[in-house]
Amino acid sequence: MKIFENNDKDVFVKKMEKNKYLIQIPYNKQTKQGQKRKIFWTNFPWHNLKIIKMSSSKDELRDVIVQSESIMTLPEFLSRKKNNIGYSLALQLFTDIGNQLKTLEQFNIFISAFSLDDIVVIGEHFFLMEDTKNISVLYSDKIIIQIDQLSLIKNWKKNKFVGPEIYSLTSLPAEISIKSSYYNIASLVVYVLFKKYIDTKKNNIEEILENIKNTKLYWGLKRCLELNVENRYFLLI
Repeated sequence: MKIFENNDKDVFVKKMEKNKYLIQIPYNKQTKQGQKRKIFWTNFPWHNLKIIKMSSSKDELRDVIVQSESIMTLPEFLSRKKNNIGYSLALQLFTDIGNQLKTLEQFNIFISAFSLDDIVVIGEHFFLMEDTKNISVLYSDKIIIQIDQLSLIKNWKKNKFVGPEIYSLTSLPAEISIKSSYYNIASLVVYVLFKKYIDTKKNNIEEILENIKNTKLYWGLKRCLELNVENRYFLLI
């Protein structure tokens, strides 16, 4: 089994033998894309994996061999669960990806408009395995989308999990808050758990979350789904 081999992902995942997988990450340190990729993978949550061997980060092609019963994309995982993962796994998904986003923030990395296909399940944890076109380096708490990036915004608007501030963009250049990614992960988790998309025009968030009201996940999602992007924050208590 190979993951991502037929698309534009930077990462290549291949099963070597029983319970062993090779994760291969190419980056050219001489390019901007290579630098972004290096920051992303250097700060990847490797601590959640059982690593057997890892080549030097100085290499342009880094090989990581991990031990796991399985590695699969989130859509495949959902299919195996018959699209019913339940509260505990939804909380784990929200926690893992949210913590990964927060860690990347500390190193000025912003992930934009990710979807189900960008998340990989390795053992008991969920991971964002992103390609560089959706990775931005921040110099403040916002990124600026320039006029020549119109096609980028059009692609973002096709993603049903992005925040309302993305859909409402009508002109460029424009600023996007780093907190936009909080809405992204929260709306994705809502879909995974309830099979429903959030419609901000209908304001149907409370209706969708009724079955988990006042739980840890409920309040975590609510904090990330604030319509005003500046009021969002990722916190689980």
